[in-house]
Amino acid sequence: MSEYDLISKIKDINEFVESFKKLLSIENNIEIRSSYQAGSTSIVCDCKNNKWILIYYPNDPIFLLIHELGHLYLTQITKCIYFAKQPPSNTDEEIFSYVNSIVDEIVNYKLSRYEEIYPYFVNYIEYVFYRTGNGINIKNLQFPLSFYIEYYLELNFNLNTSELKTLKPRIQRFLDDYEHQLVRDRILDKKDLPPIKNMLENFSDYLENETSTTFIYCIIKILKGLKKWSSGFINKNIKSIFHLK
Repeated sequence: MSEYDLISKIKDINEFVESFKKLLSIENNIEIRSSYQAGSTSIVCDCKNNKWILIYYPNDPIFLLIHELGHLYLTQITKCIYFAKQPPSNTDEEIFSYVNSIVDEIVNYKLSRYEEIYPYFVNYIEYVFYRTGNGINIKNLQFPLSFYIEYYLELNFNLNTSELKTLKPRIQRFLDDYEHQLVRDRILDKKDLPPIKNMLENFSDYLENETSTTFIYCIIKILKGLKKWSSGFINKNIKSIFHLK
């Protein structure tokens, strides 16, 4: 795995984080903590002390560290802190999983436009393919369709044209295998896939925007397009997550 950019390779984590805070014009106070729990890289609001806790697992890809800073970047350009905060405890866990997947891809799109960040992003995609062997066992996922949406958006919208062309066969195999499992495990009927994919193709219409209302509208459109929940249930949870009146 020596060719992958892991957090453990960063010589000075504080200096690294400060450099990307400066690049992204992030003004928040950030405390950095390491963790020995695999996959624990995350950012948590310590609102009482007016700071954010950036937690990192050394063997995670460097891009995941930058991704967490990206949530603060998104809160800054949209003036909406709830793109980074955990939801209220009464939020439906499944709906939040979908919301979080979509927000993650808005964050990653914004980050991957920076030439200083893009190589880390591509390295991360290569790492995902390495770890999954071009496939992923969805039985290990609590909400498999949520992660399918995340991977679909990630692999189709956040790569530049050259990488998209180079990685296209691997991307197609990865998504084809994922879709096969969704149908096999009766999470989706095969006929439901084309309309979902067509709906997701509209994601690019929202990406150049910088307003919270536009991004929230995009999230609502995708949730309603899945036809899994009533409009009232979706609206109730969106209001809870983003503290809307």
